[in-house]
Amino acid sequence: MISHQDESLPALFQLIALRTGLQIRSQDQTNISKKIITRMQTLKLSNLTQYHSLLEGSSPQSDREWQELVVLLTIGESYLFRDQGQIDLLKNKILPEIISYQRGLKVQQGKPRASLKIWSAGCSTGEEAYSLAILVNELLPTRNDWDITILGTDINSEVIRKAQQGIYSSWSFRTVSTELQQQHFAQTKVGWEIDLKIRQMVKFSTGNLIQDQLPNSLANICDLDLILCRNVFIYFNAAAIATVLTKFHNCLRPGGYLMTGHAELCNQELSQFHAQILPESIIYQRPIPIAAPAPKVNQSEQPLNQALPPEPTPQRSPISLIPEKTQVALCQAALSQAEKLLKEGIYTLALQATSQAIRHDPNSFDAYYLAAQAHANLGQYQKAQDFCQQALSLETLSVKPYYLLAKVAEEQGNIELAKSLLRKIIYLDPKAIAAYLDLGAIHERENDLVRCRKMRNTALELLRQVSPNTTVEYQEQLAARDLILYIKKLLH
Repeated sequence: MISHQDESLPALFQLIALRTGLQIRSQDQTNISKKIITRMQTLKLSNLTQYHSLLEGSSPQSDREWQELVVLLTIGESYLFRDQGQIDLLKNKILPEIISYQRGLKVQQGKPRASLKIWSAGCSTGEEAYSLAILVNELLPTRNDWDITILGTDINSEVIRKAQQGIYSSWSFRTVSTELQQQHFAQTKVGWEIDLKIRQMVKFSTGNLIQDQLPNSLANICDLDLILCRNVFIYFNAAAIATVLTKFHNCLRPGGYLMTGHAELCNQELSQFHAQILPESIIYQRPIPIAAPAPKVNQSEQPLNQALPPEPTPQRSPISLIPEKTQVALCQAALSQAEKLLKEGIYTLALQATSQAIRHDPNSFDAYYLAAQAHANLGQYQKAQDFCQQALSLETLSVKPYYLLAKVAEEQGNIELAKSLLRKIIYLDPKAIAAYLDLGAIHERENDLVRCRKMRNTALELLRQVSPNTTVEYQEQLAARDLILYIKKLLH
């Protein structure tokens, strides 16, 4: 049986990326290799070449094995109304604009019914698609003259089955108000089940963004008003992203929108879209050709308080030529994504996001500091130090880079430098509780108990001056009251 270090694995990883778009990251390779070995044992295959040949084939057995493997590779996590900023943007701007446009189109073309078509691509267990359905239900409570299509697709057939059931645990409602939860879900013995009226608004099916021919009129994935594909591209390589973006562009109607995660499209060619930078998020629109203006609505037939359909959007320049204010907004969006990726431990992708932020704003202190954190977590200490110095060149009195430099110095065994940096922090900020505690810990390891106690007593005195509920930065966000108890225990 193979080990996870088998030299044939890179070819298999390449096949997986080619077939699914999923890029097997270096930090995931050992875990994925073990899963592949498990599948081989189930199939009673003795070597990796046999398994690779099975996946390359076009037999029903090959198709079944891809389904099994994809389940192991893509077990994801979602929840209802994920990313409240983007949800607010959809509810207050994007969906009302689309509804207004389609109402106007109905009047102009004399159609009996207006249409609305939305696709949640990479929908996982369905929370995103149902969130969209709830929003549409709120905006169109009476829908007798509407044809509404909300599609949810995912490459993982197992999560699609869960999505079709529409039953969720309390964890899926962690950002949802109790009122909304009780309005659209009923509690059962096995969880919270979505209201039948909402469930009937959504159709789920399996789909492969890389392999499927798109647009697909038979599956109704064409002439879409809106595509949501969030937290999917972070697992794709650049070539796969480019392929899917072209498909999305062709699936949207002119003027239709694409929404992704905040900085998932770092360094991608986006000239085929018009990027709108809004406080809540970036959203990408397929431009309306100048030769094909949006339909005009007869004012006498326009519903009361209903805005006209949006004006034609001319073809825009590539994203690299956008104005300064837009560059700043793009930088902020990239920074938000970098912070999120850092918290999730996805450091390589966090670096991509910080690189994008720096490209849009070369004077962003936060971008250099976040990049330094990512490099430090990857063990790339020299690069971490370089980015800290870049950050300090922009904000010379900031203590954040000095904290990181001190940690790097400790990690490298340069204790004297670490102590010097911590003392500099105290010079810049005499109330820097974390610096006193870190110095105390170093002095304890050096068996200098007098200085150790002095540092900890100073930290204790500073903690008594703040509210007990105050969280202390650089100390795992512990509350002051908890930190006081911890220090007292150390002192005694």
